[in-house]
Amino acid sequence: GVVGFADHYFYMDRVAQVVLESGLRANLAWCAFGREEGEVGIDLAGIARFVEEWQDAGDGRVKTTLGPHSPYMCSPQFLARTAAVAARLGVGVHIHVAESPEQVARSKAEHGMTPVELLAKNGVFDVPVLLAHGIYLDPIDYEILAANTATVVQCPTCHMKLGMGVTPVPALQAAGVRVALGTDGTASNNALDMLQEARHAALIQKLTALDPTLLPGDAAL
Repeated sequence: GVVGFADHYFYMDRVAQVVLESGLRANLAWCAFGREEGEVGIDLAGIARFVEEWQDAGDGRVKTTLGPHSPYMCSPQFLARTAAVAARLGVGVHIHVAESPEQVARSKAEHGMTPVELLAKNGVFDVPVLLAHGIYLDPIDYEILAANTATVVQCPTCHMKLGMGVTPVPALQAAGVRVALGTDGTASNNALDMLQEARHAALIQKLTALDPTLLPGDAAL
């Protein structure tokens, strides 16, 4: 029953070609690593060319976003440049955020703010954002996410497999933050089964909070 998906990594031009052939819909983000010492792999200009070529292809079935990997793999300057390019092109951003306590602690030590605050400071939330994982969030993060066009994508099977933790879905929903469901890809999951993800999304919240009433099955779907 899956008719569309969001994907984030390399060779998105090849993925876009397959989307056109398959009849699916997709939102595709070509991953970028923008370090202070320089960009690794395809640069921001190359990604912009991909967006310009593929945005709304297939009678609108293909959408594109910019894909800076994460605040810990991209410098603040690169995040700001990415946000500016996304705004110019009229697209959003797909990024990994707050996946571990170490990432959050490093952000606070180096920048004096959480990863979500760092994104806000550099204009990333000026465009729509898909924020993968969002496990370790501070109260200020909830406020920022709720006030902007941001969607936190929980990936429960991946989070269990890699021992990452649990996205605080009930708290996010209570704060008015949009929440979606993802797999994080087969490398982190071993499957792309969205019904399995919905089941695991419900079970992991109940187990973590010791509350069987949390996230009933219809809510997970």
